Amino acid sequence: MEFLVGAALSVQLMWFGTTLCLAWFLLSCLAWCFDRRMLFGESVWAKPIRFSSSLAMHYATYAFVISWLSPSWQVGITMTGTAIVAVVSLVFQVGFIGIQAARAEPSHFNTKTPLMRKLELTMAIMAAIVTAPMAIVGAVVLFDEGFVFSYAVRLATGFGLIFGTVMTFISAYHLGMRQTPYFGKKPENERRIPGLDWSLDRGDLRPAHFFATHMMQAMPIAGLVAAYFLTPQIALLGALAMTFIWGWLAVKSYRLAVQGRSIEQLFVPSGVSKPVTS
Repeated sequence: MEFLVGAALSVQLMWFGTTLCLAWFLLSCLAWCFDRRMLFGESVWAKPIRFSSSLAMHYATYAFVISWLSPSWQVGITMTGTAIVAVVSLVFQVGFIGIQAARAEPSHFNTKTPLMRKLELTMAIMAAIVTAPMAIVGAVVLFDEGFVFSYAVRLATGFGLIFGTVMTFISAYHLGMRQTPYFGKKPENERRIPGLDWSLDRGDLRPAHFFATHMMQAMPIAGLVAAYFLTPQIALLGALAMTFIWGWLAVKSYRLAVQGRSIEQLFVPSGVSKPVTS
């Protein structure tokens, strides 16, 4: 952990967020081993496990990308303030989702009481605060001439963070407004993807949210891989192509959901309906 000692405060805070999420993940897995209570057909600890693993990747991305910026940006008020706000909002999310799991109560779309409605709104605000800074970091990446990696990594990272943030907000807005991820009636024997719980029989916004959110991790990795194995010119084209393809996945899965079509139809041409089995 010596590399953290001399790191900027912004980087240290993001690694603290990552560590918090990993600890949350391990505790949730341990609780799942002993607590057999169910909620909506799955373990009460399934959502904390999914969220903790996803947020661990999210904050590790923050930490890595900020450490790639020039030193003046790392220690500046923009990145330091962004890190403080992001970590404070994370602590609320970890606590709220964990407590709701322990109570065997849903943390999302729970409006049973006035207090829960207020907490639901607060969590939505905190989730926005967790996500929004990625667009700020992405913009800084594009403008920072001291970025440590090649142009391919810089563009893939910058565009991936910004577009991923935008699409995450679009899908999250619909999730919050509708208070459900689904479009269409629930079939009698609904098929779901194990682990992810995505519906295979009706429109579901969660795949779009997944592609949008993890575009922020996938694009920096794509840029690094392209830069390592390819010439600078080919790497740039490859990184931009991967950014376009992942962006298409986020947009197409979102359009499928609002049309009431399942993620199973992702590669079916528009206007062609794939038969759905019941």
